[in-house]
Amino acid sequence: MTNSSATTAKPFVSGADYLRDLFGLNPGDALSLLDGDVEWIVPGDAAFGGGAHRGREAVVSFFALVLELFPGGLLIDELREWPGAKGCVVEAVLSGSTAAGRYYCNAYAFVIETRDGLVWRVREYADTSYAEAILRADET
Repeated sequence: MTNSSATTAKPFVSGADYLRDLFGLNPGDALSLLDGDVEWIVPGDAAFGGGAHRGREAVVSFFALVLELFPGGLLIDELREWPGAKGCVVEAVLSGSTAAGRYYCNAYAFVIETRDGLVWRVREYADTSYAEAILRADET
């Protein structure tokens, strides 16, 4: 198990706060809470970030793609969290403008697992048909 956090970031406490930081206020702080062996699983087409992203560098690259697709970032709203001993489940609505200026608003669920105060696995669920339709429209 590689639990190498290069910084002295505060340990993971709240999934809702973590996602707010990640998608808006402090993405660097949120990314510093990734375990070296992190796995972030995203449904959908690989062209839009779908697949299993394994390791800190792969997850950071995935979020760089998210910023390309949504240069202004994503607003996260309507958060509900169910905490557990080794992580949490968070429901949220993410919205923003795509690179081509199209409005995007989609409901998500995140299953976040933690280990030693760091995020080591995230399974993300959303309406991939809607997301891919909006993002594919940007390609035309």
